[in-house]
Formats: sequence, C-alpha cells, structure tokens
Amino acid sequence: MEIYTLRNCEQKEGQTVDEYLTDLRKLAKHCEFTDIEKEILSQLIQYCRFNQFRRRALREPDKGLEDVIQLGRAMELSDSQAQAMERHVDQPVKKEV
Repeated sequence: MEIYTLRNCEQKEGQTVDEYLTDLRKLAKHCEFTDIEKEILSQLIQYCRFNQFRRRALREPDKGLEDVIQLGRAMELSDSQAQAMERHVDQPVKKEV
C-alpha cells in the first residue's frame, strides 16, 4: 500500500518543490526500494506541476536527484521574480500633475 500511496502523490497547487520532496521522502521511507533517490526523482519529474521543469529535467537524463532539485528551485525562483516584474509592468503609470 505504501508504494501505491507514493505513486499517487502529485505536487499540489502552490506547493514548492521542496515541500513536495518532503512529502515524497516521507512516503518513500516506508517503501522497500533498492534506489530511493531514483524513485523520488522519477516521481518528482512525472508529477510536478511545472511543465517547463519537467521538460528540462527530461532533456537532461544524466542529472541526478540533487541536480534536478537545484534546477526546480532555480526555476521556481525565476518564475516568482518574473511574475512580480510582470505585475509591476501591468500596473498603470501614475502621472504627476
């Protein structure tokens, strides 16, 4: 049942890569995988919410879990910064009188 629960664990809306990884690690701890890191990596790539992250990770199959985690963190940060900039750009300009 533990493996089934892990395999059905998807990243939730608003959940960061690190929060999702914490959930996956907790679930994987109860599974008897021979290579937990590989299983977590596979689950992370398959069920992450960020499509660009998934595509990038799939283009670089030689990357290990830690490299993919760093990639996910960097992409989350850049996405957050871009959204903040876009909100600022979309605001109407106030003219001083």
